[in-house]
This record gives sequence, C-alpha cells and structure tokens, in this order.
Amino acid sequence: MSNSKRQAASILDVARAARVSIATVSRVINNQPVVAEATRRRVSQVIRSLDYIPSVAARSLKLRPSRLVGLLVPDIENPFYATMAKHVEIAAHKAGVNIVLGNTGGDPVREKHYIKILADRLIDGILLCRTAYRQYRIQDVMGRSIPCVVLDRYAGRETLPSVRIDNARAGRLAANHLLALGHTRFACIYESHKVIPLWQRKEAFAEEVRKNGGRVREEDCIETGERINDATAIMKKMLRGSPGRRVSAIYCSNDLLAFGVMQAVLALGLRIPDDLSIVGTDNVDQCLNMMPKLTTVAQPFQDIAGKAIELLLDSREGEFDQDLPIQDVLLAPYLVIRESTGVPRRVEFKDGLVGRAGRGR
Repeated sequence: MSNSKRQAASILDVARAARVSIATVSRVINNQPVVAEATRRRVSQVIRSLDYIPSVAARSLKLRPSRLVGLLVPDIENPFYATMAKHVEIAAHKAGVNIVLGNTGGDPVREKHYIKILADRLIDGILLCRTAYRQYRIQDVMGRSIPCVVLDRYAGRETLPSVRIDNARAGRLAANHLLALGHTRFACIYESHKVIPLWQRKEAFAEEVRKNGGRVREEDCIETGERINDATAIMKKMLRGSPGRRVSAIYCSNDLLAFGVMQAVLALGLRIPDDLSIVGTDNVDQCLNMMPKLTTVAQPFQDIAGKAIELLLDSREGEFDQDLPIQDVLLAPYLVIRESTGVPRRVEFKDGLVGRAGRGR
C-alpha cells in the first residue's frame, strides 16, 4: 500500500514502537527536559520512521498564549449548570484558559450544531454537559481531532474522557442520613428516568432504605419534569392524597426538584422539617437562600471543574483512538447538613399503623 493511502500513525503507534508510554512521547514532542537522552533519541527516531505528525489542535492547548475552550450546557438558567459554569470558569482562569459558553436548551440538534461550529472555528477544546437524549457520536460531528471532556455523565460508547460523581453513593448518603435521624417511611422525587445520573441516585436511595428496614413504596418514587413547578405540582398532589400521610422524609434527585417540593410543603401550611424532612442533591448556590436552608448531597464542583480542565490540558494528542485508555473520573459526593432535615416524631397514620413524622427542632 502506498504512503498516500496508508493510515496516519497515531501517538499510540509511536509509543508502542518506541516501547514507552504515551506521556513520554508527548514530553518528547513538546521538548520537555525530563526525558532521558537515550529515550528521547529512540522516540524521535520512531517519530521520523513512522512519519508521525502531532495534532496541532491538541498541542495548541498547551502552547498558544490565548487558549479558548467551549463549555456547552443544556440550560444555563438551571442552578446546577450555572454553578458548574461558574466553577469551570474559575478553574479555567487559573489555568490560563478562556471559556466560551453555549446554551443548548437541552436540544440535541442544537447541541450538535454548537459542537460543529466550535470545531469549525478551531476552538482548542470542548467541555460538554450533554443533553439527556444522545442521538449522535460527538466525534462524528467535530470532523477533526480536538480534546473533549464530558461533564456529569458517563461518556458511554463515546471514546471520550468524563468527570462525574458517584451517583449511587449520593443516593446512599441521603438514605443513611435520614435513617440515622430515625425516619422509616420515605418518598423519592426524581427527574426523567432517561437522565441516568438522577435515576441512579433514586435507585440507590430506595435500595439503601429497604436494606436497612425502611419503607419506600414504588408508588412513592415519583418521576417528574425538570422544572421547579413540575416538582411543586406533583408534590401538592401527593400531599393531598394518602401517600402524603405515609412518609416523613423525601429525597430529591437534585436541588431544583427539592426547591419545588419545599414550595409545595410550605404552600399547604406544613413545616420543614417539623412535618417533612427534605434532602436534595448537588449543593447549588441557591441552597443557602432557601428557608429553611436545604440539606443536600453535594457535588464537588471545584474538583470536577479542575479535573476537567486538567484532562483537556493533558489531551495533547486529541485523537480518539479506540485503543487509547479513556479516563472516566469518578469523584465522591458528600453530605451537607443544614436545616431541612430533623428527627421524626411518633404519629398514627391513616392506615392505623404507628410511624414517625417530622419533629420540630
């Protein structure tokens, strides 16, 4: 086969032929002094023999004085994405990287359009908070090799690095906190089952509750829309019916839904945590503005943003070779206890059973 038809060599090919790591090849390419001279000569010889050409787009992220990265989010009005964008910008600024923000509106077609535009405009990298509905492969849209990191989702079949939290652990943390307070009957409000991280939190919460002798019925695990008003409406309906008499604590798969639940509880003249304890997930900035302040399972936004920028800066090659090891960084969430959870008190439920409901502090 002629050289014109031969597939271009990748950084992995160089690393294998020179019997070194990909990182070592990158150090040689970027003329870093930490490589032994004999190793440098061997890698350089392989690069010449394979006619290897480094990815200019990826290397520019390290070398250009003004580095530009696109951040795409589904809804900038959503407190979660607003908080994420804030921490990404802070981490990027510290690393000397400039951020361009795109709001996809949760529309996969619009998201795809933004990715293509950013790639065509020679952006240095993309940080992507994907929509819930994946209808295409990111690499197929970009049309060229540039670094891309997925935030808050597992990249799945995409050969891309990702940074996210352990969502199952988030659900377990919420369950164990409420169980430790003495609650035995629970409800769970979660966004669409198509949003995998939120579904994972709900499943882990319910499993942990049942494993420890608590009660969370399937009909008390309620799927709702993504807006505050969606959670408020579904919660009012629940509290006005018999399920509202069965539970003393509610777990919400994100803080936005928790805000809606709190609105419903207060609108019906109930008290938090006296009548109901509520736990959210994410720890967005608005949690401190709620009355009472929301207990939540926090995402380490600063660590997520810092790691995502680090992965972009380290993606010197930018090629999406199936053989390259892809990093899926899983960070630990943590519990932040505030005012929306409390110790339950004994009450008699409508069905004649004796349970526990929220008690004033």
